[in-house]
Amino acid sequence: MPCLLAVSAFFSGAETALFGLSAKQRLDIADRHGKKSAALALLRQPRMLLITLLLGNMIVNVLYFVIASILMQSQPWGAGAAALLWIGSLLALVLLGEIAPKMLASAQSTRVSRAVAGPVLAIHTIILPLRTVLDRFVVRPLARLAVPHQSATPLSLHELDSLLDASAQDGLVEPQEQRLLADVLSLGHTTVRRAMTPRTRMVSIPIDATTKDVRSIIHKNGLMRLPVHGTDLDDILGMLHVKDWLRGHGDIKTLLRTPIYVPEVTTVDLALDSLQSSQQQTAIVVDEFGGTAGVVSLHDLIEPIVGDIVDDATDQPAEARPIGPNQWIVPGDFPAHRLMRALLGQQQHTNVDTVGGLITRKLGRVAAQGDVITIANVNLEVHHADESGAIETIIVSLEGSAS
Repeated sequence: MPCLLAVSAFFSGAETALFGLSAKQRLDIADRHGKKSAALALLRQPRMLLITLLLGNMIVNVLYFVIASILMQSQPWGAGAAALLWIGSLLALVLLGEIAPKMLASAQSTRVSRAVAGPVLAIHTIILPLRTVLDRFVVRPLARLAVPHQSATPLSLHELDSLLDASAQDGLVEPQEQRLLADVLSLGHTTVRRAMTPRTRMVSIPIDATTKDVRSIIHKNGLMRLPVHGTDLDDILGMLHVKDWLRGHGDIKTLLRTPIYVPEVTTVDLALDSLQSSQQQTAIVVDEFGGTAGVVSLHDLIEPIVGDIVDDATDQPAEARPIGPNQWIVPGDFPAHRLMRALLGQQQHTNVDTVGGLITRKLGRVAAQGDVITIANVNLEVHHADESGAIETIIVSLEGSAS
């Protein structure tokens, strides 16, 4: 009986140790012992491995109770001794053959799995015909009856975020890869409004523009696709591809292409799908009333993933310029998320695109020269604003450094 207890403990511990290996532990075993490791070879077919372990454990336990029953019937001390023998045999099997080995294997899964993988693989190979028959004619039919086939439920963005965080903590994903994947996942809950060029800054060509006007707009902005409007920006008539116009300098009306429209509350990933399905690179963004809210390009949508993209055909945007210790001057249209991430070390959800817009939102009124707001330890001072209140330049300083 002690030998049977030991074998039962072996199978119980092997099951817990092998199936308890995390993905990181499996990678460590592959690095140290190669992909041909016995443990990894067994885990490539988890159902067949489970059949081997459960079959071995069941046979041993049945033999154990058969021998215990024979001893109980042959003992000369009466019914009381028989009951004690039965209870003692049961407790020994539960404690020494199940609980203790499983606890040890759970605490030392890597060591135990290395120790048991070889013998288990040998048994697994020997009983190949038996476990194949059991799998085909018993396990699979019962599995289909017990668990009908169901399509996998897609993971939500929150679940994917949690999975990514857990993978990073386990060392399965490098920090740089985690940041990139997090940026990709953010597309599912980032709206087009945060990526678009707003109406106040979008470039559009009037339908009655002369050839000289069109040439001037193209030369000044360096854009390859421009919306064309009628009476106002809410009356978008189509998209003009600069290459089409340069080929013949013809009438704009004959060169217009049908634009696609996306709501400003659409997420970036859906907007990318729309551009891909329509094989276009620019879309008109509309608000809840159907008016033009801005324009968004493929360039704008993928920039949050790959970082700032500089187009050779356009001038580089103005950057922050240092003017003293912990002091910088930035343009009003400098991206708010870039500034906050650079100075505070984390993404700030401001619901505005530019630093100028951030200041105006915090003030709750039209900004004027000298206005100051503070976010954490960052001071933002309006350095210059035009007559309409549009902020042109801002002085950024850290508290304690401003003169």
